Parts: sequence; C-alpha cells; structure tokens
Amino acid sequence: IGAALLMQWLGLSAALGAFFAGVVLADSDYRHQLERDLEPFKAMLLGLFFISVGMSLDFNVIADSPVVIAASAIGLLLIKGLVLLGIGRIFGLSLPSNFWFACLISQAGEFGFVLFQFAGAEGLMTPSLVSQGNAIIAISMATTPILLVAYDKLASAKINSDVKTGE
Repeated sequence: IGAALLMQWLGLSAALGAFFAGVVLADSDYRHQLERDLEPFKAMLLGLFFISVGMSLDFNVIADSPVVIAASAIGLLLIKGLVLLGIGRIFGLSLPSNFWFACLISQAGEFGFVLFQFAGAEGLMTPSLVSQGNAIIAISMATTPILLVAYDKLASAKINSDVKTGE
C-alpha cells in the first residue's frame, strides 16, 4: 500500500507502485507465504482482469478501421515473432523449438493495456489511439491459440511426412 501511495504522490500510477512492490516481494524471503496467501484469489483476479479488458475494448474502433487494426496486429505478431526467432537462434534452440517459442510469446503482453491507459490519462495519446492500441493488443493475444493449433498441425504434418519418407 505504501508503494502505491508513494507512486500516486509522485504523480505516477498507484498500480505501478503495486507492481514494483510485487516485484520486490517476489524475490524476498516472504515469496512462498505470499504465493500461498494469494493462490485462492489467482483465478478470480485473472478473470476480473480479462473481463475488464473485454469491457474496455471498443468494437466501434475495430469496425471503423478493421484493415488498420488487423494489419497492425499482424505486423506486431510478425515483427515480434521474427525477433523471437532470432533470439531462439542465438540461444541455440532447434528449429521446431524455436518456432514453438515464437508462437507462444509473439503476442503483445497485458502490461501494454496498463501503458496505454497511463498514456491516455496523461494526455500523451488520444482516446481513439488508446482504443486502437487496446484492440491491437487484444487481437494479438487472441491469436495465440490459433498460432499454436496451426503450429501443431504443421509440425504433425512434417513429422508424418518424415516418417513416410524414412528421415
């Protein structure tokens, strides 16, 4: 609470203070006790987060400029996926593992919602731009299961073709 109040006093988001406090406590001796105390609330808080994200999503923004939103989401996934493929290659992942790695985390993260809301509240972004950013993040997150299913189909097709050819 103190970290949240301090951040708010400094003119920053109280959520940012809570985030920093969580990061500090996650590496403390109290980590295991905190995990046990918060476990019953984890699913509820995760559900609440995604409900609030869904409620804040403005479908009119998507309907007004579907090409821009879709192209931006695809661009985000491609750029982040290529960067992740490069990182996987640097760390010596096999090609199948590297593609699996890129499919798993090529979407935008939840913290993007927080950053867009903060930028909108501080007047750094217009409300329509914040709505577009939130839509792009949400769409990129929704593509993760689709990417994983596509990867599984392609990987199983590759394995089956290798088995038939004897490789």
